[in-house]
Amino acid sequence: MYDDSVLERLAEFDTPGDAVPAFLYRGMDGTSHDPLHASSYDGCLWLAYTPTVAQTYIPASSSTLLRVNAWSMDDKVCPQLNYNPPRPDGLYALAVQLGYPEATNIEVDAIGRTNSWGIPAGYPTYGDIVRHLVEMGYPWEEGKDFSAWVRIEHVDGQQYFRPKDFKKEGRLFVVDGVSDLRLFDYAAGQDGDLMDVDYHKFSLFRDAEAEGYDGIIINDFCQTDNHGNVGHRSVALFPRAIPKIRYASVPAVHWEWPEDGRCSAVLTPEFEQAHETARSALVMQP
Repeated sequence: MYDDSVLERLAEFDTPGDAVPAFLYRGMDGTSHDPLHASSYDGCLWLAYTPTVAQTYIPASSSTLLRVNAWSMDDKVCPQLNYNPPRPDGLYALAVQLGYPEATNIEVDAIGRTNSWGIPAGYPTYGDIVRHLVEMGYPWEEGKDFSAWVRIEHVDGQQYFRPKDFKKEGRLFVVDGVSDLRLFDYAAGQDGDLMDVDYHKFSLFRDAEAEGYDGIIINDFCQTDNHGNVGHRSVALFPRAIPKIRYASVPAVHWEWPEDGRCSAVLTPEFEQAHETARSALVMQP
């Protein structure tokens, strides 16, 4: 169950590094405090041993590929529309988001392609939009084609283009009570195998569940931009175990180990801040 006192327990530890082994962790998309539950896909609630691994599972954001040919940089942006529902799309949508005036008298053919449109004062060229994308952190060399996966965020059904370093907010769940559970350690004495991944061995999970275990420890892999597949151990809890655990959460974003570093770091800024907050609250108590 959700229990804010789990975060207060962090204050029992002198440093955030000392606190890490006392809990397990789950990173999730969104900002909801909804109760944790087993997935309908495999019947398990997956937990990681460190905040860094858990936060690799928080999506950084969605993205869309935007391209502009070098020879069209001086052309006016074609007002591309998406008709499901009708709204600006692609580079035209970004132009509208940036505050440029919308095209007028847009005419389309039978399959929705724009044939003609009116150009109001201040209407942008493709080059204008690309230069805004450069200001948002996307690379481009003057005189060259532009091509980039641009981060997007959906808010209340609307799509917004975001800077290259944008990460949408998720949550890091800090989970207590797993050490009291009966877990089958399938990972003991063996390494993970990308050609035969443990997380797809559903029959193994069901066998362990039938034998009365609360969950299973496996060798797992998280996917990262900088280091590819990174091996780690995960705990899959079965539905019977979930009422036995307590957890709380803090706002968090996607984690990436630095490109020029090893994947040994276990602390994230969000977990360090949660520990500092708990320690500060303890000091302030009378």
